[in-house]
Amino acid sequence: MENSVCYCFCGGLKQSKMSVSVEDRRKYLMDLEEYINKSKQQLSSILNSLNWSHDSLMEEEPKMVSCPLNPEHRMPQRSLDRHLKKCSLRQEGYQSDEEFLTASEFPSSSTVLGPEKFQEALFKATSSHVDNLAPGSTEPRPPPRTSARLLTDFSPSERNALHEDVISRTSRPLITAEELQLPSFNDNKQSRPKSKLELLAEQRDAKRRRVTHKKVHTSRKTHTEVLREVIRNQMEYIQSQDSETKSGPSTE
Repeated sequence: MENSVCYCFCGGLKQSKMSVSVEDRRKYLMDLEEYINKSKQQLSSILNSLNWSHDSLMEEEPKMVSCPLNPEHRMPQRSLDRHLKKCSLRQEGYQSDEEFLTASEFPSSSTVLGPEKFQEALFKATSSHVDNLAPGSTEPRPPPRTSARLLTDFSPSERNALHEDVISRTSRPLITAEELQLPSFNDNKQSRPKSKLELLAEQRDAKRRRVTHKKVHTSRKTHTEVLREVIRNQMEYIQSQDSETKSGPSTE
């Protein structure tokens, strides 16, 4: 009897300890989950203020390279080409808001003056117009990127030499400007007297113009009367043209 009572008491005590242990662990897990959620919210708030994202933190740091024009400039490898264009413009003294000359759609064309062709054209200018060149004209200079730089850094003789060089490289057009000119009727007037046939043709054309441009008086007329008169004039013109076609011009 005593053994059975002791067994029941010990079993109940053990069960009470197990239930308390499970509740404590459940409470601990809930507190831990609440702490994790609060930490996530704080981290998201910090990232949003910096315009960052969780994915950006997990990305591998991009490889940084130095600018060939200025070693102090460092940027990611993917941004090097875009940086070189801006950096080269700044080194040549240009501003980003300037209006640049339009690039050629056909870089391989013979009329496009690249750096080598540009220097060759300037060398021709220095050899033929030495007296009219600006100071420092014999030094190598990059091609101008704006019209203002072309006017300020290059003398009229140099600009003329560049123009002549481009014209010499241009292929001859298929049709010249002289071939496009229309003949002047005043220059080709015939001095001979007109024939009888030509005079009759002029009279016929004049009669047609008179019939075609015959005026229709619309004062104090109804819309129906105006239309009736227009139709009558057109019929008269058609009849006169038909009769002339049947009879034909006289050759007497």
